[in-house]
Amino acid sequence: MRRLTQWLKNWGKAVGAKVVFMRRPLKEIELFGGDVYIDIDGKNVGILKTMDFVTFLENGKHTIKMYKSHKYDTYIGFAETEVDIMDGMDLLVKYSCPMTVSQPGNIIVSDYKSEEQ
Repeated sequence: MRRLTQWLKNWGKAVGAKVVFMRRPLKEIELFGGDVYIDIDGKNVGILKTMDFVTFLENGKHTIKMYKSHKYDTYIGFAETEVDIMDGMDLLVKYSCPMTVSQPGNIIVSDYKSEEQ
């Protein structure tokens, strides 16, 4: 792995890790509706659906922000966390929707081990 990392660095390729955003359960979508948005370093990168959202981040510190759409084009459940990406240290990110409009969402970041997690 070290040789591959060094080779990639020498050739100017991005070196980092995979970040997996855990899918939304169907029951949650039925109960709360809306879409869950993913922002990384201030840029919207996707919408979380019933499939895992997988992206690759370069080494370094990154800010992850997630939030949920609500009625009348408003957003609720803002949650933000900072992650420090290192070579090959894949991460799993789980977002929990708030139970009421005035509450924040919750982000849990852990090491990614496998798809069965």
